[in-house]
Amino acid sequence: MNINNITKHTSNNFYILLGFAFITFLFFIPRLILGDLSYLKPHDFLDSELVYRVLVANYNTPTIEQVMNGIPRNFLPSNKNLIVWLMMTMDEFKAISINEFLIRFIAFIGMFLLLTEHFELKKNNLAAFLTSISFSTLPYYHIYGITIAGQPIILWCILNIYNNRKIYLSLFLISLFPLYSSFVLSGIFIVAILWVFSIITIIRKKNRKLIIASLILTSMYLFVEWDLINSIISSEKITNHRTDWDIEYLFNKDFMGSYSLSKEHFFHGQYHAHSKHCYILILSIITLPIAFINKDKSRISIPLIILSCLALSFIHGFWRWEGLNHIKGAFPVLKTFNASRVSFLSPTLWFILAGITLNTLSKLPFKIATSLIMLTMFTFQMKHQLTKSELGINAKKSIAKVVFNKDVGVSGNSYKSYFNKDLFNEIKNFINRDQSKYRVVSIGISPSIAQLNGFYTLDSYQNIYPLSYKRDFREIIEHELEMNPRMKEYFDKWGSRCYIFNRPAVENTIEALINTSKLKNMGGEYIFSRYIIRNSNDINIKLIKTFENNFGVIYLYEVI
Repeated sequence: MNINNITKHTSNNFYILLGFAFITFLFFIPRLILGDLSYLKPHDFLDSELVYRVLVANYNTPTIEQVMNGIPRNFLPSNKNLIVWLMMTMDEFKAISINEFLIRFIAFIGMFLLLTEHFELKKNNLAAFLTSISFSTLPYYHIYGITIAGQPIILWCILNIYNNRKIYLSLFLISLFPLYSSFVLSGIFIVAILWVFSIITIIRKKNRKLIIASLILTSMYLFVEWDLINSIISSEKITNHRTDWDIEYLFNKDFMGSYSLSKEHFFHGQYHAHSKHCYILILSIITLPIAFINKDKSRISIPLIILSCLALSFIHGFWRWEGLNHIKGAFPVLKTFNASRVSFLSPTLWFILAGITLNTLSKLPFKIATSLIMLTMFTFQMKHQLTKSELGINAKKSIAKVVFNKDVGVSGNSYKSYFNKDLFNEIKNFINRDQSKYRVVSIGISPSIAQLNGFYTLDSYQNIYPLSYKRDFREIIEHELEMNPRMKEYFDKWGSRCYIFNRPAVENTIEALINTSKLKNMGGEYIFSRYIIRNSNDINIKLIKTFENNFGVIYLYEVI
């Protein structure tokens, strides 16, 4: 190994260690300081996705009786997943903390390797480092594993195979990707793109190795998602509530509405797949004329990536265009397939663009000025990414606790305050019965709270559940739905949130129009309510105890 290679490897190792230290400092230390007082996203995480995986980790039966009087196991995420395996070996909070640290480090090292080995940043480790750190600190939905965070390492593997480098390592890493990612969110698009790229490569270069990669990735996803696939193709399949979806309700954007959605995504990204890329877009557009003047290769790659992101934004927005509904109605598979999730590919493209842009600027003769531009860009980007994100909020909370000795216990949606295990343990002990022998519903709080605390719930937020159950449950809430047309439409035309809906509370009291006869018939014996139910006598329920602590209050009602 010559001196240049030694220097290169030393520099790479330094930046990788620096990245590890940065992620540890920004994420792991605040998580250690705060513990279960750490802020976590409630929407589509604490209220659903987290509990799905806890249930899968806890049960190895064809039906999970704890939810909806027995939801088929294959309607929940696969148990062939690293996050589920972590939850099998430790409590769920430790599991999601380790998981988040892993995905952030994988995001960093994947982007760093991709940029330095395949995008001409070999001699610009600083630009690669700053880009990779920024990518690793995006506000991921980390419950989805490396669905987004692992895309750079997958692209690195694909380009390795394309260039006949590190074949066996790359094939091995590709085989692991389905065990730590979501097929429906990004995997399906990655598989499709890889197959197209492989076929083109065979035609042009006679290189068959990418076909092997395509077969491995496809086979592993089939292995991981077989329960779901089998439930779809089985002759004994259960009709699920998605078949009852109203496409005119779900895909109701007119042309200008779809255009606005596309524009919003192009400039700001999507809630579940944040890219926080507005500064990247601005700087890349400013850099493009410089690339043309200097005849740099980036004069092609910069507009190509921007156009690719524009195409993804177009698909994201116009998949909800009402003009496509007649096509979706003709092909039932399109009714439940969500092509707008192609937006999960955008963050990786934007940050490859960031690396290329910084590298182009670094070639200018004004070295000090370009270094300052890179550091300024990094500072603005990090500030933008950390504002109101889990990482940013937890960093502030940990500083408040350590430096200013503030009580951060009741601030924000912490894991501890959301699930309030101490309070629900009191409720469990008060009822003093085997939790599997009775059913509960919740009003004003997510059913996931009761589920994580071991209660058997009739209500739930599920991506897929039996249509017959939706129709049964509707009888419990039909009078409430008639009083609230918006909620009636929401439940009847979508219905993934199978909740006891209520109208707005007045001075912490509500009127609940519940068919308690049907509720009792389905096994419901208790109601966990955030509010006092002022018409309790009229619907045959009684308040038996009020439970309260620093994190909230629950009124426990019994169905008479």
